[in-house]
Amino acid sequence: VKKSLSLMQELAMGVTLSQTSRSSQMIVWGKLLLRNELVRHMLQNHASTASGFLAPGDCYGKYRTRYYHILGKLMQLEMAEDAPSFQAFMRPLEMTVVGLRQAYQQGGLAFLRQDGLRGPLIGLCRDLRGLCMSCTSSGQYQLFFDWLVDCPRNPGACRLTLLSLAMEAWGDDPAVAVP
Repeated sequence: VKKSLSLMQELAMGVTLSQTSRSSQMIVWGKLLLRNELVRHMLQNHASTASGFLAPGDCYGKYRTRYYHILGKLMQLEMAEDAPSFQAFMRPLEMTVVGLRQAYQQGGLAFLRQDGLRGPLIGLCRDLRGLCMSCTSSGQYQLFFDWLVDCPRNPGACRLTLLSLAMEAWGDDPAVAVP
C-alpha cells in the first residue's frame, strides 16, 4: 500500500518539462492520471471499503491521509474550484458526519464515545486532513472551509463544532485525538 500510494502521489503531483530540438512541453502527470479509468473510478468511489486500508482501524491511518491528499490534488486538477463537484465528492464524508451528529443528538458526549464510532471518527479526521493538505489556492481552501463551517450563523449545527465535541468525548485517546 505504501509503495503504491507513493508512486501515485509522485505522479499526481509531478510535472516534467520535456524539451526537444523544436519545442518545449510541460507534462502534468496528474492530468494524465485523470485519463485512467481506474483513477476516475477511485475519485467517484473514494470512500468504498473495497480498499482495505479505508476500513475502520488504526493500522492504515496514515495511508488514508495520503490517499485523500492525492485524491484532493487530482480532484483539483479536474474540477478547479467547482462547488457542485466538490459537494458531490464530499457526500460520503457527509454521511459519516451525519452518523456522528445523530449519535450526539441521541445522548450527548456519552453516545459519541461509543466504540463503534471511534473508527469512523478517526477515518473522517484523517480524510479531512488529507483533503486540507491538498488545498493550494485560496479558492480551493475556501471550498473546504465552507464545507467544514457549513452553518456560520448557527455554530451548534456546524460540522466543525461536531468535531470539537468529538474531541471532548475522545480527547483522552491519542489514537483519536491526534488525527
